[in-house]
Amino acid sequence: MSLLGADQDKKTVRVRDATDFRNTVTAELNEFVTSSGCEFTNFTSKQACQLLSERVSSVALIGDSLVRHFSNALMILFTNDRQTGCLVKGIDETHRELCSGDMQFVDAGKAVCHGKTAHETSQLPKGKFCQGKHDFEYAFHEFYSMKHAKSALSKAREKLNQTNSVIALGVGLHMNLSANNVFNDYVKPILQLKEQATSQWPLCCVGHYTRTWQP
Repeated sequence: MSLLGADQDKKTVRVRDATDFRNTVTAELNEFVTSSGCEFTNFTSKQACQLLSERVSSVALIGDSLVRHFSNALMILFTNDRQTGCLVKGIDETHRELCSGDMQFVDAGKAVCHGKTAHETSQLPKGKFCQGKHDFEYAFHEFYSMKHAKSALSKAREKLNQTNSVIALGVGLHMNLSANNVFNDYVKPILQLKEQATSQWPLCCVGHYTRTWQP
């Protein structure tokens, strides 16, 4: 950060290459708008539950906190409860209030709300997920770094040959954003497992965040 000048009377300092925090926004609490202008279809809870029940046997989300936010959003959709839809059953009333609404997506703070969100349907009150009417399994697995790569591979092995099973992967932030590490050490073993087993399932969707690639 370089000083360009200072006005001692007004006690202000002008700087170059500094971040202006006056205009920053919290990503989790704002609407996402695509640069292409693509419009999303907003499914109702009933429509989403019916659609997945008809097309998939299981959905497993694997990744870091960004994937957890996506999982929380799906939980809210499947439970049709925007206020506490992804919070675990048995949570005390104080934290239920502190972690309700948008706070279900906030990691920081004394409430530690991210540790009180459900990762699988059994952690929700009975009958809350799709009103108890669904024919697919759902779970989020927080395997966010290389030390969890074997766990992700094991989860993929469990789904081999399970018709209409889906695994969605999202990693990179905890791997120095290295495309080499993400693909060669985390994703590739899963794809090789499927190839060796000559299995169409699970269907693997990979979305990673990287900045470097060296073939």
